[in-house]
Amino acid sequence: MESAPSGIRGRRRAASLSDRGRAVQREADPARPGSRRYPRARVGSAPTILAAGAASGLVLDLLIVLMTAGVVALVMSRLRLPVVPAYMIAGVLIGPGALGLSSSAGSLDDLARLATVLLLFGIGLQLHLSALRAALVRYILAGVGSGAATTLIGWPIAMALGLPAPAALIAAMALSLSSTAVIMQHLALRRELNRSHGRLALAILVVQDLAVLGMLAAVPVIGAWAGAGGSATAGAGPGVGAFLVQSLGRLAGLAAVVIATRWLLPALLAEATRGRGTDVLLVIATASAIGAAVVTQALGFSAELGAFLAGLTLAASPARHQISGQIGPLRDLFVAVFFTTIGMRVAPGVLVDHAGVIAAALAALLLVKSVVIGLSCWAIGAGGVASVLVGLMLAGGGEFSLLVFSAAERIGVLSPTAFRVLVTVTVLSLILTPLLIHAGRLWAPATRAVPLPPWLRRGLARPDPPEPEGAAAGRLVIIGGFGPVGRAVAEGLRQAGARYSVAELNPKTVQALKSQGVRAIYGDVSNPHVLETAGIHDADALVLTIPDEESVLRAAQAARREHPGILIVARATLASRVTMAQSLGADLVVVDELATAAAMRDLVVRRLAERPEDRPASAVGDGA
Repeated sequence: MESAPSGIRGRRRAASLSDRGRAVQREADPARPGSRRYPRARVGSAPTILAAGAASGLVLDLLIVLMTAGVVALVMSRLRLPVVPAYMIAGVLIGPGALGLSSSAGSLDDLARLATVLLLFGIGLQLHLSALRAALVRYILAGVGSGAATTLIGWPIAMALGLPAPAALIAAMALSLSSTAVIMQHLALRRELNRSHGRLALAILVVQDLAVLGMLAAVPVIGAWAGAGGSATAGAGPGVGAFLVQSLGRLAGLAAVVIATRWLLPALLAEATRGRGTDVLLVIATASAIGAAVVTQALGFSAELGAFLAGLTLAASPARHQISGQIGPLRDLFVAVFFTTIGMRVAPGVLVDHAGVIAAALAALLLVKSVVIGLSCWAIGAGGVASVLVGLMLAGGGEFSLLVFSAAERIGVLSPTAFRVLVTVTVLSLILTPLLIHAGRLWAPATRAVPLPPWLRRGLARPDPPEPEGAAAGRLVIIGGFGPVGRAVAEGLRQAGARYSVAELNPKTVQALKSQGVRAIYGDVSNPHVLETAGIHDADALVLTIPDEESVLRAAQAARREHPGILIVARATLASRVTMAQSLGADLVVVDELATAAAMRDLVVRRLAERPEDRPASAVGDGA
């Protein structure tokens, strides 16, 4: 990777110039379709679309990335290894430094950034803010303290590895950051966001994301100290007063974003839930996440912070579980692109030429950060298990480390070689992060007996994670849909003394049930997040009463996947759908037409039995 990336802006300029060059060549070459000698294809025709894709490279790059990532992930799954390292390994293979199947990660940067936006938005939706409030000051101290200590320890280590003092300081600052995307993805998949170590890791990551602003502001100042970039850095570092004014303005803008989203978004979502469909809900929620990300990035903060705040604002919305489930597949697709593009930044040639320095830097990074962050967590009162887990989780570098490196390389503080070495170290640490987490789960139980630090009388409050709405002691039945059939099932369960929760798409019905003390969740019962919130893992049975057969089939399949031992009773309109419902997980299927036939048969037989035998024959033909 001889031409190291020099920032998104530079890549966009290069792409624009390249596209213009191709356009001029196409116009001048009479042998090319679309030139003056050949008629142009109709707008929207296949040749036009393919030509546009070839011109930008986006369609071809996306195809290569997804296919390679999928194949490598399948191989890793066979080996029972996590998929995140698989995506990054796929990126290394197809990157310009290896097979060269994709020219660079630049054309996919916007799609990759969208992955982190949706990921952090989903994290905010699922977060129980009250759990963070209890120890907010301690969490902030852990984040700030660990970041400062890692920077101070890493600075001389980077100098010992050959970097000059200014470059070593930037390297130490950037590598003190951890990967929000990798850690949050892992915690979300394991449903550990509201466990003690999940809350602690999230708090430290949020502090680190906020620190990115200060690091980017410090890069020009460090560049002036290093004498890098000549006129490029002259006057780049604002005075202290100007910097404070800018920072206060940005914080005020951020507060305005929070206030606006707090008042506007719930109203929009409430209006979107009035209909029976959920498509508008998904569109508004996604637009809210991207809009907040754009605004916070314009204010100088990270786009991910804005998406996280938007999700946090909607965490109190009744529709949050439905939204979380809807954006999940889209988020997972872009997450694969994101991690693959990170792997594409690794140059195997650099890895070979500087193997000793990279190995030493990687070992120092993982050792220093795991120890410093673990001790910081222990110092604020976290238990030994949580401290070890969080220390190893956050030991690697982060995606924002690459952003700081790019800013420093752009003004000349980092040489191209140092830039490529640091990027390689960061990506390798990300690849190793899932393995470090696994090691932490093996080693952490041995630290349960570690005492509290002597300066604390009690540790962090570690309440059990809140149970999903609908989880209840004893037998629990989930009712999907609360129409006439659902109400009849609920009445029978109530008389039998069983507890039940309801998943329903009518917001008025949900509100009415909640006012009666019934656990009710707004959302499609086929949505895995809605099922989880309704208590699928603790439930004894799921009764699908909705008349939409496709939703019933999806719900049966999702429920069987989440809880293999649950009893599933499904509703079908036609007898021909029974086999399909059973193949997807339903244990019992009630067919509307058969139930109607049986009811009509019983009704007729009972009424005829009640009639007197000597009824006049003329009465039978009344009205004929």
